[in-house]
Amino acid sequence: MKYPETKEQMLVETVVYYATDTSRRNTDLNDTCKYYPLHDNTEGCAIGRYLSEELAKKLDKDDLSGVSYKFNELPVELQKLDKYYLERIQNLHDSPITWNSKGLTEFGIKRIKDIIEDFELDENKLTQIQKYIS
Repeated sequence: MKYPETKEQMLVETVVYYATDTSRRNTDLNDTCKYYPLHDNTEGCAIGRYLSEELAKKLDKDDLSGVSYKFNELPVELQKLDKYYLERIQNLHDSPITWNSKGLTEFGIKRIKDIIEDFELDENKLTQIQKYIS
C-alpha cells in the first residue's frame, strides 16, 4: 500500500482522482460515503483508497464511521498527516455540494483553497491541481 507522504501529496491525489472522473466518488444514492469501494469505477473514498480491504470493510460496518471516530484505527502512515487534516480531506470528498458531474463546484474550489490556507500547504507542490481550482 502506498501512502501519501505529505499533506500536499494527499490533496493532489484526491483532487486529481475525483475531479478527473466524479463518478469515482464512493457514495451511495443517499450521498453516504463508504471506505470500501461501492462499485467497480472507484478505489473507495478519499481515506478508503489508502486502506486495506479488510480495514475498509471493518470501518464501514461501524455506526460511527467518520474519520474523527476512526482515527486511531487508521494506519500510522495516515495518522501522521493529522486527524483534522484527514477530516477536511474526507469532507471534501463526501459533500455533494463540492462536486457536480463536471468536477468541482465553486464551493468545492473554495474548500480546497481553505484547506491550503488553513494547513499552510506549499502551493509549489500543488501545481497539478491548479487547473481544477483556477
